[in-house]
Amino acid sequence: NLAALTVVAWIKKGAVGREEGIVTKYTSGNKASFYIADNPSNNIVAFVGDGTNSDTLTSNRQISDTTTWHHLAMVYQGSTTFALYIDGALDKQSGSVTTATCRTSTAEPFNIGDNTNGASTYFFRGAIDEVRILNVAIV
Repeated sequence: NLAALTVVAWIKKGAVGREEGIVTKYTSGNKASFYIADNPSNNIVAFVGDGTNSDTLTSNRQISDTTTWHHLAMVYQGSTTFALYIDGALDKQSGSVTTATCRTSTAEPFNIGDNTNGASTYFFRGAIDEVRILNVAIV
């Protein structure tokens, strides 16, 4: 389990209006692990869970173009900070964090470009580059 986590990636979408996994270690119904995904409204969604509690952030900004690269960063630091950055700017931050640690020692698969949400229908249609996962909170 991690007391801090930063997940970053560059993305260039190939389709809009779809639910797609970007960087995930998660399966449906499980409150453990983490993910960054794209939702059908073109918002970025960040999730972190400890097995009992979980926190989710949905971006204010929508990414609806398929021609531009965008930098995403999810920053989690214990029960104090959970934030989502898009293109270097803070987009959304949780006012209260219920997840004490990010549970990473689970059987959920780690995926880049997919969300194994019970089916293989959440493939990212586009490009993903320079994925980084760090056990520290970098702002």
